[in-house]
Amino acid sequence: MHRHAHDNILQWLEQSPLAIPLRNSKGFYVLRGKVLMFPDHTTMEILDFIQGIGIWDGDVWGDYRVKYTEPGGPYAEKLTFFHEQNVYPVPFARPTPPVAPPPPDTLDDLPDF
Repeated sequence: MHRHAHDNILQWLEQSPLAIPLRNSKGFYVLRGKVLMFPDHTTMEILDFIQGIGIWDGDVWGDYRVKYTEPGGPYAEKLTFFHEQNVYPVPFARPTPPVAPPPPDTLDDLPDF
């Protein structure tokens, strides 16, 4: 899946009723058990979908760090998206990569017979 598609999914998820805002910090969480219905009328559970596009515990997605909470204990199974700035604009140009020297001519290294 392309980065643009991931960005669109994240933008949709942030605005969806599935995104429950965090009380004490910027971000949101999504609970296990909510089901998505795609345009072809197939369905998929939301956490399975997010994992299926390659986003899971410890990943950075957009401006969020993703944390998985296992089922059991005092908390429900969920993915939490903690807001953090991950891209910083700078006022200078990206450096040009150095040009690698050409490989040595190996025929010159052969012993004379």
